[in-house]
Amino acid sequence: MPFGGTVILKQSSMLKNYFKTALRNLLKNKGYSFINLFGLAIGMAVVLLIGLWVQYETSYDTFHAHRKNIGVVKKKNIFNNEKGVQQGIMLPLYDELKTNYPEVKYITRLDWSDGHSLLAGDKKLSKRGHFADGDFLKMFSFPLLKGNADNVLKDPYSIVLTESLAGALFGKIDPIGKTVKIDKGDLTVTGVFAKLPEHFHLDFHYLMSLPSAGIPKERMESWQWNQFYTYIKLKPGTDVNQLQNKFQAHVKKEIYPTLTQVGSTFLPFFQPLWINSQCIVMNP
Repeated sequence: MPFGGTVILKQSSMLKNYFKTALRNLLKNKGYSFINLFGLAIGMAVVLLIGLWVQYETSYDTFHAHRKNIGVVKKKNIFNNEKGVQQGIMLPLYDELKTNYPEVKYITRLDWSDGHSLLAGDKKLSKRGHFADGDFLKMFSFPLLKGNADNVLKDPYSIVLTESLAGALFGKIDPIGKTVKIDKGDLTVTGVFAKLPEHFHLDFHYLMSLPSAGIPKERMESWQWNQFYTYIKLKPGTDVNQLQNKFQAHVKKEIYPTLTQVGSTFLPFFQPLWINSQCIVMNP
């Protein structure tokens, strides 16, 4: 028999002996063996579940093109000597960043919405949706089946529906140009989303143009009224820390003196979208 064959036979015999010895010890100490095997099985199951959970949580918002340039604007609050972090941002911040900071390519706001009643003909549904600025569809990668991303949320009283919602309200009829009544107001369908990608941290079935919200001018200009999420997309190569420091310095110098509530201040900061998605999944 070749030398290599002899080695293989000896190894096979050794493995059989090891297996017999291990089995003998397991049967001899059944209680101790059960505890060890049960603990090992539980440990492996926990590791597997944690791995699946981590994979699920880190899969949010990965489908957006240039997502590394997208961030969420939040603010650190001091209110009655208590510190906190809030995602609701005052409305004038939008105009300030959009107009005076060329590092910002796109910026959009979304309201805190629990949903509205939608009426089209004899069809009535209650679904979650948001008011949003036109840059929303330029910033996030949501393809449209109908409509142009550059203008579907531009005009007042415009609404973009998901494909499933459009089908539920209008059947096989082309919804573009049709009217949807929401909270006693009439909105015109200007676009239809393709199937929305999974694992976006917001849950919605339609978007309405922000001017449709009819927010009073005094609130649009108030630095002390917070009701909107705000997202920014920075131009490639932007130093986000430098931009944040510059904007915070402006807020301290120009905005703080206008605040009327004594002892209450805020300081905006920018958080990358991927961190926000893993830490706070809104509207699950």
